[in-house]
Amino acid sequence: MKLTIPPLLKRSATAQKADICLIVRGNALFHAEKQDLIAQDDESLLKLTATEIAEAARRLLPNTDQQARIALALPNDEFVATSLNLPTIAPANLKNAVHLQLPTLLPGVADPLLLAVQPQNHTGATVALWLSARRADELFTEFEKQGLFLATIFPRILIMLPSPADKAGYLIDEDDNTVTAIEWSGSAIRRWLHVLKADCADEEFNKQFQTNLAAFNQDNALYKGNTEAWDSLPMPISAVYGYGFLPTGTQKHTQQLQQRKKRRQLAVMAGVIVGLGILSLGYAIHRELRLERKLAEVKSRTVDVTQLRNEVVEIEDYLASVKNFPQQHITDLMNKLNELIPKNSWITGLKIETGVAELEGYSPNPPALLEILTNNPAFTEVAFIRPTQKEADKMEERFGIRFKLVGVDFPTYLAEHFKVEQ
Repeated sequence: MKLTIPPLLKRSATAQKADICLIVRGNALFHAEKQDLIAQDDESLLKLTATEIAEAARRLLPNTDQQARIALALPNDEFVATSLNLPTIAPANLKNAVHLQLPTLLPGVADPLLLAVQPQNHTGATVALWLSARRADELFTEFEKQGLFLATIFPRILIMLPSPADKAGYLIDEDDNTVTAIEWSGSAIRRWLHVLKADCADEEFNKQFQTNLAAFNQDNALYKGNTEAWDSLPMPISAVYGYGFLPTGTQKHTQQLQQRKKRRQLAVMAGVIVGLGILSLGYAIHRELRLERKLAEVKSRTVDVTQLRNEVVEIEDYLASVKNFPQQHITDLMNKLNELIPKNSWITGLKIETGVAELEGYSPNPPALLEILTNNPAFTEVAFIRPTQKEADKMEERFGIRFKLVGVDFPTYLAEHFKVEQ
């Protein structure tokens, strides 16, 4: 049996808070309470297909564009829950560790699944939730066709979590076809009970179900069993997003935004450096001009100007190190790197010192990136700083590359102005 690991499990992607929350219950689609949205509950949802859910969302949110992040709370029967006991595992490695147990937890499953699980801060078992990757991608695609951005998906019952969610409790969600109950530990799902009402027609099964349900039906249990109970709910609290599922399209969209943000930050940093250089040079030139005016004034008064002339020469020699400072043209370098580096690779660090640049980042093929830089006439002595590294939560390899800028000769500059041997 071959299992396909979806991209979500290959990266440590995390669901971000949404601006709008839509809830599916029966044939109705609701939105959680949001003051700047005015729309009636849409009850035209006849089938839970991705197309019809997306079309209902557009009717419910006629003025919303793709800038708004939408969370979708699906019926609980769309998710599969597995109970497991985990040793102490670093949060960054938790999903991969759980996914390795998939053949044991869900034997015979060959379709790609998305996983949501939280670190186990309580004793006993914890619950991992699974969702079909194909279902998530279909929903993202249909929402995108409607001009909406589906940011995350999670089970409807988690909307019921009160704020703050750091106390243990019980939630029960009942609709026309199912009953779902969970035990919340204060930070994660400890137990999950989900039953089809049709199965309760069997007397023995129903007796066993009622016995199990009684363990959840405590005094502090929260229960929702009709459509009106889902009206005007507040937005989901932060703990809910820990069980959010990110479609592949959501991850790609988020990564593109992060890369654009990093490029803007680098451009701002380069602008600041260039600006400081211009200010320093401007101050030096202003000082030289001021001294030259003073010298001219002294000459006009027929005063012995020998001493002042020597001072001006000394200042000119002093300023020569600034005026002749090798220009590294940081902005041009960043634009050139942006053109050369493939879209599937990105830079996380850039250091330039005395004409030597060091890049750090991620790429699926660092040797190919090294060859691209080597073949560019603007760079010389291109080489890896260290061996490339494969990180467990990334498809790309981490690299470090060093190269010299052609035409930037710091050794000669230092020898001329600071008497430093090459």
